Amino acid sequence: WSSDVCSSDLIEVRAGKTKKLVIDLSQATLQVEVRKNGRRTSATVEVREPGGGAVVAQLGRSTARLWPGRYELVAKLPDGGEQVDGPFEVTLGARIKRRIDFEVARLEVIAVRGATPEGSAKFTVYRAGATDPTARGRSGDSVELSAGRYDVKVVAGPDTVWRQGVTVSGSSRIQIDLPVVGDETAPSTGDGEDDFELPDGDAEPE
Repeated sequence: WSSDVCSSDLIEVRAGKTKKLVIDLSQATLQVEVRKNGRRTSATVEVREPGGGAVVAQLGRSTARLWPGRYELVAKLPDGGEQVDGPFEVTLGARIKRRIDFEVARLEVIAVRGATPEGSAKFTVYRAGATDPTARGRSGDSVELSAGRYDVKVVAGPDTVWRQGVTVSGSSRIQIDLPVVGDETAPSTGDGEDDFELPDGDAEPE
């Protein structure tokens, strides 16, 4: 209902008098502003039923129209950051404005082999459980991420190392230890072309 008339108002009707009653049955309008570290940013915003229910509307920079009910918002940044706002009530004819703020963090990844930094190593950052990467860089780089949990993959030559469940907030730094290169004079495992040969006289009998 409109702000002038609610369900608890009493309407007095007198003989010979005309009483005009205006009831607003229009849908509510909803505008959502998303900010990242205090600055406006682009995001996809879904309006859904509370508790992860069905999506009833989606906003970019547009305004959504809603019927009365209880809703929540899910804002999604291009880098995969996600935040839920609400739930909140919607009434007929209401003009609703809501703001969602994201905290942006930084993650520095250092790859080392033994006590030596591995400057040629590359890393990829994924939202926890996601298959599409959120950020990439080289050892020593610092990347901007939405606060949350991530999986980090480091690749250096033939070596790949994962660090899962990394919590990122504020300014974070992690060190990834790569396998130490073994002694090149060690005997071969037999998988290469230069297989280890037994000395004369020690060969297996035919």
